[in-house]
Amino acid sequence: MAWQVLRSVIEDLDVSVYVDMFADRYPRFNEAWEGLKWLLSRSPTVKGSVSQIGASGEYRSYVLAGDLLAETPEIWVVYTYNENEVRILGLNAIAAPDEDA
Repeated sequence: MAWQVLRSVIEDLDVSVYVDMFADRYPRFNEAWEGLKWLLSRSPTVKGSVSQIGASGEYRSYVLAGDLLAETPEIWVVYTYNENEVRILGLNAIAAPDEDA
């Protein structure tokens, strides 16, 4: 299946600061982050994302699962999108949960 639309991904200024902070905190954050942006640019309504309609439009949130073995954190994002771009408004990352605990 070919992707029909490839949107630009724009990080708000605050998000860029968090990206740098989480990259320092988690060894493989950047790889997971690039993968998440790739996914959202192609399918912003990815299965598992949640939609909320606000006064200024639709907001979506999505959680990319982390993996303890791969050293990737859970990444939580809030974003909006249109036909041409995905704008990431908020970001958080937490250590992947230990499944044995």
